[in-house]
Amino acid sequence: MPGELRDDDLRIQTSSFYLQSFKQFARWMVRDGRAAASPVAYLQGGNVGLGRRHDRRALADDELRRLLRAARYGPTRYGMTGLERYGPYDLRCKRD
Repeated sequence: MPGELRDDDLRIQTSSFYLQSFKQFARWMVRDGRAAASPVAYLQGGNVGLGRRHDRRALADDELRRLLRAARYGPTRYGMTGLERYGPYDLRCKRD
């Protein structure tokens, strides 16, 4: 189904966040007496530096205009029309 995450789509940082959340849940299970021990306590997240493809940066004005135009006039994705996607981008990108 379109929009679903596949294993090969997950980046190292995202999978590490998922692991961290799952380990927190397992620790709660132990504390609450719902499990004798955490089966995932020994697992470690990946090296985020290896998965980084580029450093984050602010969009240039032209890039921002193209993003807003693409969102506004783009097709429906993940159940949202282009105009519905445009609104949050526009609110987040207001400059003083």
